[in-house]
Amino acid sequence: MHGWNRWWTILVISCIITLTWRQIAAMTADLLYLAAGHPVLAANSQSKLSLLRAAQQLAPYAIFIYNREGMIYATGGDAEAASAAFEAALQADPANGTALNNLAVIADQQAEFQTAMELQTQAVVAEPNSAAIWYNLGALQMEYDDAVAAERSFREATRIAGDWALPYIQLSKLYLDKRDNLAAIETARQAIHLDASAAAPHLVLIDALARRCEWSTALTAANEAQQALSPQPGLEARRALILDALGEKKAALTQLEALFLRTTDPHLRWQIGQEIAVMRRASLGGSSNTQNKLTNSVSRCE
Repeated sequence: MHGWNRWWTILVISCIITLTWRQIAAMTADLLYLAAGHPVLAANSQSKLSLLRAAQQLAPYAIFIYNREGMIYATGGDAEAASAAFEAALQADPANGTALNNLAVIADQQAEFQTAMELQTQAVVAEPNSAAIWYNLGALQMEYDDAVAAERSFREATRIAGDWALPYIQLSKLYLDKRDNLAAIETARQAIHLDASAAAPHLVLIDALARRCEWSTALTAANEAQQALSPQPGLEARRALILDALGEKKAALTQLEALFLRTTDPHLRWQIGQEIAVMRRASLGGSSNTQNKLTNSVSRCE
């Protein structure tokens, strides 16, 4: 009986020691992981990776460590090493949505579109409450020209993260391409409300309003965009065309001529030159083609 008690005592002490060691190892791995993200303790990629590898030795099943390692390799342009790190995360957890998402991004960058779509779909199943994963699925679906599926994915991203501007920006572009101008206006305004510094939703809003020939509102949108953004040649050109539509022909022509002299982009310079020629012809009593090349507006309101 005494022998049994002695062995039982040894077993209990061994379990306590083992449990304590695992706790210490896990805590140390967490500290190393945090140190790898510190700008002073880990000032470059190599020092970050060294700390993460040490953390992996202590906590080989800590998936977030492999994902951080993969992101460092991906940022440095080493897709092969990044993929290996994300694959290691999947060995620990085959249904890890972050690792699946990151592998899908790499596959997309390498033009392996079918693989990217399969991985991204798996990522959504694994983490259905991740707005970023739904957004990336929508972006892939846009590459496949599946606007219907992309709209659903971007909408799901906005449902999960209603304060994130990027899905609204993509939705506004999608609706503009579909010529659903009212939906484009609504989503562009939501995006601007969330991030007024993003240029894309301002331009979408102006273009959609111009298509509806809501020129006064479009001019207001252009003026607000100019206040919110750094100088944008495309924005200045749109504003000039709106002024022309409102009958302020001289102001519109003056603005386009000044923009023509400042613009270095040869394609945009050619477009501006075409618009200037149209306006000059109109001022001399010639025909004016109201379908301009800068905003895709049409002569008939939509």
